[in-house]
Amino acid sequence: MKRTVYIILSFTIFLFGFLVYSKLKQRRQNFPGEVKNNQVFLPSSVQESKDYRSSLFKFTIRLPKNFKVEENLTVIRLKNPGGEIGIFRSGTDFDTFGKFWREYLDRNNPDISEEQDLTINNLEAKAINVNHEKMYVLYHQGIVYTLSTSSESLYDDLDQIAQSFRYTP
Repeated sequence: MKRTVYIILSFTIFLFGFLVYSKLKQRRQNFPGEVKNNQVFLPSSVQESKDYRSSLFKFTIRLPKNFKVEENLTVIRLKNPGGEIGIFRSGTDFDTFGKFWREYLDRNNPDISEEQDLTINNLEAKAINVNHEKMYVLYHQGIVYTLSTSSESLYDDLDQIAQSFRYTP
C-alpha cells in the first residue's frame, strides 16, 4: 500500500514538473524578441521604424530605429547588437533579370537551399538562402541590389527591410 502511494505521488510530481516546464518553454517560444546577455532585442515588427535614403545607391528603405548605418562606396552596413545586414549595388550588362540570374547561376553555382520569385515595389527580385545566409536580389534596369545577412536573429528584419525597398533616383 505504501509503495502504491509512493508511486502515485512520484508520478504526480513528475507530471506537474513536466507541465510547468512545457508551459515555460511555450512562453519563451511566443516571446517576440531575443535575449542575449540580459538584453532584449525586439524584431522590427515590434519596434518603431524610420525611412533611410541612400542618394549614392539610389534607394529608400524602412529601417528599424535600433539600426546604425555605415555607408561607403561599395557597401551599406546596417548594424544592431544582433548582427549586420549588408546592402550591395552592382551593375550588369544584362537587360533582364532572368538573363542576369541564369548567368549568375552558371558562373557561381551557388548551393541554394531555398529560392522564391518576388516583385518588390515593381522590381523583379529573388529571396534565397545560400550557405546559411539569407539574401534578397533585386533588379532595376541593369542595376542589381543584394541585401543579405548571416545572422539568423536578423532574418525577420531583413524580410521587412527588403519588402520596403524602393528605387529612388
